[in-house]
Amino acid sequence: ITIERNGLLIATLTGAAESYLDTGLSAGLYQYRLVGSLMVNNTASTTCAANLPLAPTDLSCALSGGTVVELDWQNTQLGTAIEVLRDGTVVATLPGSASTFSLASESPGSYSYCVVNVLGGNRSDSNCCVVVVPEAPTSLSCLARDGGVELAWTNLESYQSITIERDGLLVAAVP
Repeated sequence: ITIERNGLLIATLTGAAESYLDTGLSAGLYQYRLVGSLMVNNTASTTCAANLPLAPTDLSCALSGGTVVELDWQNTQLGTAIEVLRDGTVVATLPGSASTFSLASESPGSYSYCVVNVLGGNRSDSNCCVVVVPEAPTSLSCLARDGGVELAWTNLESYQSITIERDGLLVAAVP
């Protein structure tokens, strides 16, 4: 079996092979031709085409409110859909024009998010980023004392800062 891409031979396979993965390609249209060979006779050729779409660019990941992951990217080519993956599993399929995504209620941990441009049945390379959702402080206690309230808690992470609010208003930021 011989395989050509855009008129150039790219692989010669044994007759038992029934698939081939052509890797390392950039975005663009690729024409493939496959010919089988039996002894000295060649089969008729069969052809197909694949349009490898451009991947989304400028992906940014942010954590909002401690549990909401927000993704934002640029579409370099309009596709039929955008797939959003978390740790390799598709968590959303969005319209091809989408350029943002939010996912609420993430548990603490580290997550890899990727976006993929889908054009027909063809998928672009993925563009990925990592979001770390920190553990919240626990065991918060409030003790009325000497005309004030003493707060105490247990840190589960090494935080850069902790903000303290009273009745929804910021009253302190502890470095």
